[in-house]
Amino acid sequence: MPRAAAAVETGLGDPKLVWVDDTGSLKRRIRYLAEAVKLGVEDPESHRIVAEAVRGCPGNDQSCEVRTWFQWLKNRVRYEMQGPGDIFTTLRRTLDRGAADCDQAVVSLATGLVIMGYTAGARVVSVDGNYWNHIYTLVGVPRDAPSGLFSLELTIGPDGTPETATPFWEIPPALRKEERDFLLQIA
Repeated sequence: MPRAAAAVETGLGDPKLVWVDDTGSLKRRIRYLAEAVKLGVEDPESHRIVAEAVRGCPGNDQSCEVRTWFQWLKNRVRYEMQGPGDIFTTLRRTLDRGAADCDQAVVSLATGLVIMGYTAGARVVSVDGNYWNHIYTLVGVPRDAPSGLFSLELTIGPDGTPETATPFWEIPPALRKEERDFLLQIA
């Protein structure tokens, strides 16, 4: 994959660039993504947003929390393909824009999941085997002792459009030439 610039935007006040560097390796790109999640998790307003989004879920209904957070974001953020390079925006910045590419969708979904106490990750896929074309969120459930990581693909649904995206659906394995999973280390 060609090397390109990456940035993390805070969305806290002005859309200030807080990190610009060459994306280089896939692991470095994941670190940028994790940094954007961390900025969102540290933002008290993000906590308020997530709590409000899932307030209708009873008690410890984790399925309700994950599905509701997914649907809440899907209703507020449209898919918008980004040009070359990666821009990783915080949850608030993405909500302000009302649009996200796959990187920004991962940051937004993962921010809410981490705030709710879930393990969050990302699956990076290559559909052609030549370069990494796509990324989507992974969630560890149950929250306290995850038995596995499950997909939350906000930008593509079964018919190839964002409109049909549903929790736990993902690009079929036959269409993924290569994939790598990463846990998002938010320290």
